[in-house]
Amino acid sequence: MTKDPKREKDLVEDIAAGWAVAQKQLERLRTSLEENQALGVAKVKLESAQREREAKLVALGEAALAHFREAKEAPSALRHALEAVKVAEAKLSAQRSSIQDLLAEAEVVREKPAAKKPQKR
Repeated sequence: MTKDPKREKDLVEDIAAGWAVAQKQLERLRTSLEENQALGVAKVKLESAQREREAKLVALGEAALAHFREAKEAPSALRHALEAVKVAEAKLSAQRSSIQDLLAEAEVVREKPAAKKPQKR
């Protein structure tokens, strides 16, 4: 350090003040980090609860659909929704059939030996 006691005292005070500021900044960062961590945990829990709810709703819908398929008559409020499901299922079935046709066609092409090209002389 320097030989001047006043200068040394000022330097020590500056270092102490800088240290205090750094400690306050660290504490603010720590608090902010803890808050962000808590928000992250809460968001994960919320998303988990939403996924669970959606799975339960899908199960309910599938059970209701199975029930009304077996029933002779569906409530009037559900008839439109049931018809929409039937249309969607028909589209899905047609799409699956189309994919199967394409796969079968590709299999035939793959198994067919390539015709030899005539050689030019």
